[in-house]
Amino acid sequence: MYQYKDRVSYSRIDTEGKLKVHAVVNALQDCCLFHSEDVGRSCMELKEDARAWLVNSWHIVFRRRPSMGEEFLVKTWPYKFKGVFGMRNFLMESMDGEVFQDCTGLTSIRIPDGVQVEFRMFQGCTSLTDVILPADLEEIGTDFFKGCTALKTVSLPE
Repeated sequence: MYQYKDRVSYSRIDTEGKLKVHAVVNALQDCCLFHSEDVGRSCMELKEDARAWLVNSWHIVFRRRPSMGEEFLVKTWPYKFKGVFGMRNFLMESMDGEVFQDCTGLTSIRIPDGVQVEFRMFQGCTSLTDVILPADLEEIGTDFFKGCTALKTVSLPE
């Protein structure tokens, strides 16, 4: 899982002092760009190779939007690849772990070894049916699968 820390600035708030919806989308997109840069495949490098990646669609369900001056984490991880298509999920949360939006499109995930499994990681993922946890997992916290109403299978490490 890749993550970066952000903070709500004045230029990105609406009249209620909340992060604007398009600013949320920009933060998610920035997370993708930062991730690709950190793994050595920045958008500028892709351009040199006459390649690009693009976002086909967004499905965002808000619990709340962060307020002016509030710090938050933006996290992303790929979960499915088919041909030239890759699927990616996102999580925005406050610094104390409150989730701002739900990943309602996520249906299954295999968490690779070495990925830090976090408190409330899948909270509100209403379409999640199957989870394979990493072999190096030591514990999961409370509310890890809270709201995962479709969950059928969780494969635990041996």
